[in-house]
Amino acid sequence: WQDTINIGSLSNALKNTFHSYFLEYKKNMTIKYVRFFNLFSDNVLSYDEIQKRYNFTNLDFILDFFYSENIIPFIELSYKPEKGYANIAPASSDNIFEGEGSLSYYYATLREILRHCLNNYGLSYMSKWRFEVWFKCDEDLTALETPSQYVQKYMGFYNIIKEMLPKCTIGGPGFNMSGLFKDFEQL
Repeated sequence: WQDTINIGSLSNALKNTFHSYFLEYKKNMTIKYVRFFNLFSDNVLSYDEIQKRYNFTNLDFILDFFYSENIIPFIELSYKPEKGYANIAPASSDNIFEGEGSLSYYYATLREILRHCLNNYGLSYMSKWRFEVWFKCDEDLTALETPSQYVQKYMGFYNIIKEMLPKCTIGGPGFNMSGLFKDFEQL
């Protein structure tokens, strides 16, 4: 953790001031990884219904910056609200991770993201990326999925990532450290 900075929601990296603050911080600290969540947020990745394809413009803007600074993504595969640490869905449409699809929808989306990024950044850089699969809970830290549901979700993400990025690191279960460890005894 001494070489990792957590920026929270990936959409934070779209803010005007983020890049200058990040670069200033980087001058004083050794940063190798940038950890974030909400990769599937429509602020970062939108889907064009007319052209039937993803719009990677915002994601490319963010990842191009990290790539140019030799910073490696540490991606938490989850949805979290912009404020707080609970893994619950807000009423807005900013949450496609919890929204309109089954796990197969998110697996397909991740596959498209990885394919796009491999074309842009190459296997060598992306093989250094780290992934974590979040154990879903509410704002009171009550589990919203069973251990077997988590394992199913984890293995789906794991198989896609390892198929496309065999040397990549994948961890889990990510969870709020204030949560109950009993939820993990069955894993």
